[in-house]
Amino acid sequence: MSQPGSQYLSFDPNTRTPKEAPPRKSCDGQFHISGDGYKTRPGATYHSSGATYQAALAMHKALGIDRGIIVQSTVYATDHTIVLDALAALGPQYKAIGVIDGYFEVVPTVWHKEILWAMTRGIHVFGSASMGALRAAELAAFGMEGVGSVFEAFRDGTLEDDDEVAVVHASAEFGFRPGSDAMVDIRATIARAVEAGVLSAATGAVSRCE
Repeated sequence: MSQPGSQYLSFDPNTRTPKEAPPRKSCDGQFHISGDGYKTRPGATYHSSGATYQAALAMHKALGIDRGIIVQSTVYATDHTIVLDALAALGPQYKAIGVIDGYFEVVPTVWHKEILWAMTRGIHVFGSASMGALRAAELAAFGMEGVGSVFEAFRDGTLEDDDEVAVVHASAEFGFRPGSDAMVDIRATIARAVEAGVLSAATGAVSRCE
């Protein structure tokens, strides 16, 4: 059995300049950063040595990208110090936070006040997919921006429950293997099966509990 975290590739700082430059104002929509001296959560198995915000800036310059969205790595749990330090150092082109996922019950999830605090300092905060979609729907009136169909469903009231995006998974010792599927994934799979003719519309509606 491979060791937990061994499935991840190590950070490669040797970015090559592309033959064709990307469009003006291109944005790296999601990147993680790491750094020495920042507290990681208990059981964290993946540490990308060298993937600092300085290295990210060098990578973006080599690629011709001048903007980016930093997404909090799960190894730091709910301690966002590294992201805030990076935003302060990188300047206005990187003033954005993307909230994607989080924990339920095991450790505190990202707080509403944390997001509001960031926005009062001029940092754009985006949310999508899972915990990010939930928070974006809850804080849309205050300026948090949601992205994607999951966010739209929570915003419009089509979805309401946390279990729509929650999954049960194993501990770090077992590589966080999932033990269940999120309801949004099940609903999307059934919808595609209906579109492909694998399921009838009536069966699909029953399967989605409509």
